[in-house]
Amino acid sequence: PPLGYFFCVCVSSPLRYVFHCLQESVMDRWPDNDMVRTRVVSSFFFLRLVGPAVIKPRLFHLVTDQPSENAQRSLTLIAKCIQNLANLVEFGAKEPFMGCVNPFIRSNRQKMIQFIDQLSNVPHCPASTVGTGVGVARELATIHRLCFTHLPAIRKKQDGDKSGDLRKLIAVTEMISTREVTHR
Repeated sequence: PPLGYFFCVCVSSPLRYVFHCLQESVMDRWPDNDMVRTRVVSSFFFLRLVGPAVIKPRLFHLVTDQPSENAQRSLTLIAKCIQNLANLVEFGAKEPFMGCVNPFIRSNRQKMIQFIDQLSNVPHCPASTVGTGVGVARELATIHRLCFTHLPAIRKKQDGDKSGDLRKLIAVTEMISTREVTHR
């Protein structure tokens, strides 16, 4: 299978179903414009999800340290390239220094359209995981990982916490972390 297939599998089925519904809605409204079908999904997916992760990888726990200033600039330029490819538009007069990327955009435009179609290929609403505990368990595990990752910063703020909530959060995070280590 193409690489896009593996990437699509990582995106939740409910979100992919929303993308499918978006595509159907815009095609009902603009049936003669195939590009709008791609752009409605790509603008949401890349502008709101992928782009921010590329620009601020530390916020998404993709890296542990803040990228250097040069690396941050490179990440911003990479995000611009991805976004333009996702929007199926080339760089123009506004950013002439980015014109060197236009051949890449032209040669990958069709692959992007295929990827977006594949990403949106969930025509039926997936079964809900509400009530099964799977979604809740995953969310709680994510919250724990965030608390554990930022435990030193939480400890620093503990003194200013009048309610004692941070003290409880620290205690629970440490207790879960200790049990997690003993059960590996």
